[in-house]
Amino acid sequence: NNNPNIEVRLQELFDSIRLVYSSLFFNNTRNYLSAMQIKPLEEKMAVVIQQVVGSQYGNFYYPDISGVGSSVNFYADTESGADIGYMNLAFGLGRYVVEGENAVQVALDEDKMNDNNSNSRQLEAAQHLFYAIDLSTTFAENLKHGENGLRKFNLYEANSHGTLDGLAGAYNKKLRRMLPPETDLDNIRMHFGKVLKPDRFNLKHSVKVLLDVIGEAVGMPIEIEFGFNLNPAYPKPTLHVLQIKPILFSSENLPLDGNPAQDSETLIYTENVLGNGRVNDIADLVVVDQCVLDSDNISDIVKELARLNQFLLKNNRPYVLIGPGRWGSRDKQLGVPVKWIQISNAKVIVETPISNFSSEPSYGSHFFHNISAMKVGYLSISDTEKSFINFSKLSNAKIESKTDEIVHYSFVNNLDIVIDGRQRKAAIKL
Repeated sequence: NNNPNIEVRLQELFDSIRLVYSSLFFNNTRNYLSAMQIKPLEEKMAVVIQQVVGSQYGNFYYPDISGVGSSVNFYADTESGADIGYMNLAFGLGRYVVEGENAVQVALDEDKMNDNNSNSRQLEAAQHLFYAIDLSTTFAENLKHGENGLRKFNLYEANSHGTLDGLAGAYNKKLRRMLPPETDLDNIRMHFGKVLKPDRFNLKHSVKVLLDVIGEAVGMPIEIEFGFNLNPAYPKPTLHVLQIKPILFSSENLPLDGNPAQDSETLIYTENVLGNGRVNDIADLVVVDQCVLDSDNISDIVKELARLNQFLLKNNRPYVLIGPGRWGSRDKQLGVPVKWIQISNAKVIVETPISNFSSEPSYGSHFFHNISAMKVGYLSISDTEKSFINFSKLSNAKIESKTDEIVHYSFVNNLDIVIDGRQRKAAIKL
């Protein structure tokens, strides 16, 4: 919205508001409302006009850092519990974070130092692209492309703006460490060093205080989206809170009985879960093969998955979905790039590890907000003794449909699914 003619800008704003309201009639929106059991005629929506946080650099406009902070961490490692929150950080606009790309995750443990320069594998896979608004495009062009001027660029573009100082470096595979960005513009990776150190900007402390204060005020765990500006044109570094959302999950106490990891009837067991509760109305299971991540036809595979989801939805058949990596990631190297609506009838989602690739579990906040709101169980399987899938148990299941990448199984009896959110354990039994 930067047309030099103020009247044109005002009209473009009006047109944008109309477009937001018209989105209620899109197929994806109608399908989403159906999945949420909301009748379209009962839906009420307001449009919030919000200034984009950031600074202008020529025809680029973006904040130095976008992030999501959460009061709780259902994917806490062994060193920090679920009650210790976390934040995900990305350089540039926040789509990189909220849609599950490879953002940096930082535990909000005040006593724990975060060293994002120590793990060579994580550094090599770290953020190397960023989102910015392209101010050279017109309103009409943005309508045609459907991205409102949002574009993805290589980080070397930002290096010329001087915005990467202390936040990024050039990753050297041979030395397995970061060097100054200008030494290798094609291999710039984000590490966010200067905002994580207590003696500098200490973004970690600021986000933790916000989560604690707002969470206490609303009486429940929360998630915030924020932008952070370091531009010298500002008197001080500025942290902007953009959105606040409650984190909804069941508090029902459902401890797992006995030793499910040793139970002969256990199909799936893990000690890394999101959610809480018991599910006993599912008799369908959909398995997506690891090979999809190497496929050139992954968009067709996603369409097939969406078609199967729609079939099961119409027939009132909730299902367990199993597949590799981060569900909902936009990066197919990290997982199957589905939108929520394409798997909306899955009531339990299981992510399996990707061969030869180590990554944190999923955390695209928009995707996971839907999981939280719809109380979907989310299980993460790792290459450890603490989690497994016994695929041999599927030999007695009926194969409803099968392609090279997707198999739909059904069972005579419903599965017994228990998710113990307090102990972060879950078991699916036949």
